[in-house]
Amino acid sequence: MKEIELKLLVDEGMAERLHRSPVVTQFAEGEPRTARLRTIYLDTPTQTLADAGIALRVRSEGDGWWQSIKARKRMEAGLSEATESEAPLPGPVPDLERVESPELREALTQALGTAPAEPLFETEVTRTIRRLSLPSGTVELAVDIGRISAGEREGRLVEAELELVSGSPRAVFEAARRLFPDGGARLSTLSKADRGALLLSAGTIEADSSPRLAKVAAIEPGWTAERAAHAVLSECQAQIAANLAAVLNSDDPEGPHQLRVGLRRLRSAFLVFAPALGGPERDRLDNEARWLSHEVGRLRDLDVARTDILEPEIDEGMGAFGFEALAERVRAQADTCRAELRECLAGGRVFAFLLDLGAFIAARGWLDPADWDQTARLAMPAEQALGAALDERLTRSERKGQRIAGLSIESRHDLRRELKKLRYAVEFAAPLWPEKTVRPFLKRLKELQEIFGDLNDLAMAEMLFLAPDGPVGNDAPAARAAGFVIGVRTERARRSWEDAKGLWKAFTGTKPFWR
Repeated sequence: MKEIELKLLVDEGMAERLHRSPVVTQFAEGEPRTARLRTIYLDTPTQTLADAGIALRVRSEGDGWWQSIKARKRMEAGLSEATESEAPLPGPVPDLERVESPELREALTQALGTAPAEPLFETEVTRTIRRLSLPSGTVELAVDIGRISAGEREGRLVEAELELVSGSPRAVFEAARRLFPDGGARLSTLSKADRGALLLSAGTIEADSSPRLAKVAAIEPGWTAERAAHAVLSECQAQIAANLAAVLNSDDPEGPHQLRVGLRRLRSAFLVFAPALGGPERDRLDNEARWLSHEVGRLRDLDVARTDILEPEIDEGMGAFGFEALAERVRAQADTCRAELRECLAGGRVFAFLLDLGAFIAARGWLDPADWDQTARLAMPAEQALGAALDERLTRSERKGQRIAGLSIESRHDLRRELKKLRYAVEFAAPLWPEKTVRPFLKRLKELQEIFGDLNDLAMAEMLFLAPDGPVGNDAPAARAAGFVIGVRTERARRSWEDAKGLWKAFTGTKPFWR
């Protein structure tokens, strides 16, 4: 049996209110079902089943026992897809002979080897279930309130699960959107088995909220353009979702940075695959990503000003020259900005964006029945589609970089933006070509981009420190420090730009790996 579900973390008050929601009243079939469940999770002492993506469980429900084996196939766009096998048991001891699926039984046997499966942790929850009949499909809403325990360790669990019963995967996202119009819920990528394993190893059931770097989408030669786009967009969505959590739960300045990177990569992916995936929904999601990137950008600029510009000067003994005063004012604005951003990220608009992006990816929201030629573009070899996109991005960059030595400041910024889009496109496409052919081109591109670092820092410092509502205010020492920073950055940007002509020549002389 295939299981497709969306997991959401909610607070206890929200969980208890869910089944009284007008949405449930409108779409529910039948009466709610409530049960007290005790589930024991078994694995080897070294957790070989968990490493293989398999959960072995025995569950007490009413007067009976059930065995459940779940093998996760994939996690993408916020949806978990797994294969599950259930069978009744006479007691709490598993019986692998009752696993109906030969493939699942074989995977379970291989993962266990000769090691015995023993109880490692368990959950005790009160589960309330409603079935919702929505326009796009039927979804089962299960709300669990209880605990996970492993020996003396324990964690409180409050979780809502939306499982697809029939219809399009879009239905689970539609249900979440209707149930949480004002946000307040968080997408979860962890199963109860994952949380139990965390409890054993780290003493917590919460996922690490560290900022998440971009990863290479594992696309392969021979894939279609649509399959490659699906993988790239899924990776972008995963980076965005993880860094939303990082910003909400941590003051680490890398969180806003990686969130903005994820949003920019998403917008670049929309550009790269535009011929196949174009349409009003893609355009709407692109606009939402642009809006959110702007919201995050203010905090990112303040963090950069404090950690990358001012604090190094203070460490070099410049604190008494106004740098400490300016850093303190920047820190105060960053704290206010971070609080405002967190309120925004926890709200309904951002939650809806994340759900709509997930639905777009999982339910192929780019399909246009009126576009008779779209099928051919979707079925185009990924190498051909990405090669054409790289040609376009490179041509636009070369056009912006003409007569590079005489470019105005504004034109330099235009070139910087084009090169960033080109780099994202190269990183998306890189797995389709041999690394040895990609490496020289990407190396030259990165070298060229480095000269824009100082230019960007200068633009950010001028915009931030010279703004009427900026951190300088009427503080004379802070104004002196800001003037010093802008002067130093101006000279640094001028010196680095002197290398632009040579680096541009080296870059344009490097053979594009896709041609």
